[in-house]
Amino acid sequence: MAAALSLQPSTTASATTTATAAALGEVEDEGLLASLFRDRFPEAQWREKPDVGRYLRELSGSGLDRLRREPERLAEERAQLLQQTRDLAFANYKTFIRGAECTERIHRLFGDVEASLGHLLDRLPSFQQSCRNFVKEAEEISSNRRMNTLTLNRHTEILEILEIPQLMDTCVRNSYYEEALELAAYVRRLERKYSSIPVIQGIVNEVRQSMQLMLSQLIQQLRTSIQLPACLRVIGYLRRMDVFTEAELRVKFLQARDAWLRSILTAIPNDDPYFHITKNLVPYLNRCLQVLFPPAQIAQTLGISPTQLSKHGNLGHVNISAIQEPLAFILPKREAVFCLDDQELVPDLVAPAPELPAEQRSLEPIASATLESGSEKGESGEPLPQEPVEGEPLPAEPPSEEP
Repeated sequence: MAAALSLQPSTTASATTTATAAALGEVEDEGLLASLFRDRFPEAQWREKPDVGRYLRELSGSGLDRLRREPERLAEERAQLLQQTRDLAFANYKTFIRGAECTERIHRLFGDVEASLGHLLDRLPSFQQSCRNFVKEAEEISSNRRMNTLTLNRHTEILEILEIPQLMDTCVRNSYYEEALELAAYVRRLERKYSSIPVIQGIVNEVRQSMQLMLSQLIQQLRTSIQLPACLRVIGYLRRMDVFTEAELRVKFLQARDAWLRSILTAIPNDDPYFHITKNLVPYLNRCLQVLFPPAQIAQTLGISPTQLSKHGNLGHVNISAIQEPLAFILPKREAVFCLDDQELVPDLVAPAPELPAEQRSLEPIASATLESGSEKGESGEPLPQEPVEGEPLPAEPPSEEP
């Protein structure tokens, strides 16, 4: 074992020495070849070709006889190779021709490929942009498809919303004001949530037009012959519409009812005094009493307290001048003249009293109303008719006529 270990280092050392000597020999041969063939073969040329270096090293190790025969051997080998080349060309000339044609065709095809590749490179940016546009359009189509699917799933709800203007117009024209107000409140909530959607804006505009028509209808109802409960309902609708302030609402109510009373008064014929009083004036006074509500009812209708009602002295009072002017040709006229001794003198009546039938010698008072303001002047400032003074002579009773 010890002997084997001692032999192994010696073998390794000898191999290393041999490799070193061979490397030194190659270096010396290369240096010798470089100095001999410096002019004929550049060093870089034969160093790049291993066959040349190997052949030169083989020559450097040959004897003198071989070196003398080497030119002849090379000439023979050259002639042999030329003959083999001729035989090969003669035997396979078709292959060579076909190869040349293929080479030419391949060269031409490579030119075409190069030109096509140039065109492709030129068109590649536009193709990339087209691909980007396609991706964008595909995303838009996908988004529209999702939107259409969602719209189809919510078709019933959307249809109900789109039919709101038509339903609102139907409710207003058929006087379903309670339902119309509920629809208007729903549309206002939609406007607060989705004010940026054009369809919602169109619905809101159409509903506003219907609300304007409803407002005109309600105000027109106040100008017609409606009873107190109907007036209260109309005022409630107007207040819920929230288009007038409380002061404006009071003014609108009084203006409308005053216009209604004036229209009735204008329609009363004044040809026959008896017919004027019995057939038209009495119903007119009843209508006046419908307008002349008690203070509590007026305050409830206008939505104010009775204490605030007292600040407006003319609320609920009938315009006396509107009654006196059409009756000027019927009612007797008198003038009160005060002497120095404060005794009132009443002249004779200017206009005669109206003639009544025998069975209706006197008229019972139909209704009475006391003005809360205590003033004896109407809204126009003219004095109210005074009660007859005790002891004052009554006008002579005209002879009765058969009805």
